[in-house]
Amino acid sequence: GPPSFWQSLLFERLAGAALSVLPPPAPFAARIHGPDLDAARAGGIAPLWMMARNAEKPGARVRVALPLARPAGAGSNETANTGNQSPLLVVERDADALLVLASDAVLRLTAVSLLIFAATAAVLLAFAWRLSARIRRLQRSAENAVADDGKVVAAPVRLRGSDEIAALSASMASLMDRLRTHQQYLGTLADRLSHELRTPLTMIGSSLDNLSGQVDGGERFDPQQARLYLERAEQGNRRLNRIFRAMSQAARLEEALIDEPFECFDLGGLVRDYCAARRPACASHRLETDIPEQAVVVRGSPDLIAQLLDKLVDNALDFAPPGTQVLLRVGRVGDKVRLEVENEGPPIDPSTAAELFEPMVSWRRSGKRGSGRSPADADQPHLGLGLFIARLIAERHGGSMRAEATSTGSRFGLELSRAEPGNHGPL
Repeated sequence: GPPSFWQSLLFERLAGAALSVLPPPAPFAARIHGPDLDAARAGGIAPLWMMARNAEKPGARVRVALPLARPAGAGSNETANTGNQSPLLVVERDADALLVLASDAVLRLTAVSLLIFAATAAVLLAFAWRLSARIRRLQRSAENAVADDGKVVAAPVRLRGSDEIAALSASMASLMDRLRTHQQYLGTLADRLSHELRTPLTMIGSSLDNLSGQVDGGERFDPQQARLYLERAEQGNRRLNRIFRAMSQAARLEEALIDEPFECFDLGGLVRDYCAARRPACASHRLETDIPEQAVVVRGSPDLIAQLLDKLVDNALDFAPPGTQVLLRVGRVGDKVRLEVENEGPPIDPSTAAELFEPMVSWRRSGKRGSGRSPADADQPHLGLGLFIARLIAERHGGSMRAEATSTGSRFGLELSRAEPGNHGPL
């Protein structure tokens, strides 16, 4: 049947500029006109698509004009001037079948497009739902990890995958682990401080009580005994001052590390000079070195590395029996440089080796500490800040500290990145 209004309109939109809307020719017209006829007279073929506006038979039509003969001199100026024209064969027919075919093609294209759009929308919705579910799970895990009082009670779940949300969950879990470790440290800090402060405060309090008993208690005043009480009180006061000085030193060092300038220097030469200057003060031990002849260049602060050596050597002297060797070794391991301080004495417990570099952690066991230090040094409080300061210096240099047991004692080491030889000087 004839095309519907919508099919005719669709055909008209698809044909666009190629579609001509012509009125029906007069019943007794002597000649017809059109661009297809002009093209045929010029020797070409140009089909003409038309939308008939005939009320009796509306629809689309196509007309083609074909030249039957080509006059002599066609296309020349003479032919154009004389007006010679070749006869034409004009064929015109309905285009309803073409219109229906185009309509079916458009419908199929529309159906396929809608199907593809629906499939794409379904995939995007599934991805968005999965993404939202992972985010909600991470949110619930983060909320449950922290109690109402701010304490970390659990670690957030680590989501599987290699996308950004999985990386975010891993970062949050690592952050919560560090925060929980810090909270545990703060929780034990008060106990550690009270343990360190209890002894000197007890010494001062008991000495003052004894002096007060002699003065106000009616006892016979003994100057020698009073002097002994005063010495004990003064000794406790000195220990308190050392504790506060050590804590202040650690706090100042953390601030000073930020602005400390770095330069490239020979680590082996620094250790060699350090041992030469330190040996006279360590007469009770043998301070030896194992350093390669070639320069071992690192980038850092020589003053801070010397301070780190002070902490490691002091720790070694605390545990090394008198007359034993304390060895300072410098070596290369791949693209790293390793500085080690090894001493004889009680071995380190591997289960607590990592805790030795935390603040307020001291490993002083009865009967296992070396006796090579002077009595004044032996009376100093041990807050466990020496190795903590060494760890801060190592981290400022991009290195790491480690502690391990040997067959005869203990070994503490620093590992740094090696700099290029010949780059001496400040940076």
